[in-house]
This record gives sequence, C-alpha cells and structure tokens, in this order.
Amino acid sequence: MIIEKATKRELVQGMVHPTTRFVYGSELPDYGDGSIALLDVVPKAVKSMKRLPFKDSRIIEVVASPDTWHSRVASRGNQHSESDRHARIKEAKTNLEWALGRDDVIWIDNSGDIDDVTDVALEVIGGRVMSSSKARLLGERLLKQISMLHVEQ
Repeated sequence: MIIEKATKRELVQGMVHPTTRFVYGSELPDYGDGSIALLDVVPKAVKSMKRLPFKDSRIIEVVASPDTWHSRVASRGNQHSESDRHARIKEAKTNLEWALGRDDVIWIDNSGDIDDVTDVALEVIGGRVMSSSKARLLGERLLKQISMLHVEQ
C-alpha cells in the first residue's frame, strides 16, 4: 500500500528503513491540523523534512540512561529475533552518533516516569527553552554502552 501511494506521489515523504528494511511513508493527514506535528524519523530523513514548509521544526532526541535502556531491552525478552535485535542496536548507535554530532538537538531524559517525560516533551514542543545537557550526557554514556554491544556482535 505504501509503495502504491509513493508511485501515485501521494506521500509527503517515504523511505526504506536502513536496518529493518521496512518501507515507511507519511501522508499529509499524518501531520495533523497544522498546529503541532510530531514525527519520528531516522537521521537521514531530517534533511528532507527540513525542506518542508513547516513554520518551525525542532530535533528532539529522547534518550534513557544506560541502565534504564538495558532493562527495557531485556524486559522485551524474545519479542524480537536476534537479527532484529542486532539491527536495532546498530540503529541506536547510528542515531546517537548523529545526534551527538549536532549542536541543534534538544535532548530529553526518558529514564523516569512516562507522564513526567511526556510533560517535558510537550513543554519543549510548545517552545519552552530548557537545559538538555544532562540528557545529552546520558546519550554519550548510552552510546558507549551500545558501542560495546555493537562490537561484541
């Protein structure tokens, strides 16, 4: 269905995911009523998204502490195949390296209560300026942990 819509030029953007090879795309209604749109994209899609005629856009990296990230991955058990797990670790490494290499990323710590994290994200989306240096440090620590996992594979 996504490929058919892409062929008909009905998508705002589309891509083949670099690790899972799933095909993704978004249509105009996916962007809501025009007031606020939140879209999860891989780094290589950011450049094309920036070209779209949005009033404003922000890059937000949501990151958890290495311990929280590890426990969340472990809690999924055998929910994913081994190759999918490796692909997800590779993707996490790529995304963190990309985000850490930029100075325009707003970092949000997702280690705590989901409601608190959601409130912070909504405040940032609404334009509130807040320090994200502690969350960025978590990203650096998480990248080190993920890089060790990536090497072991």
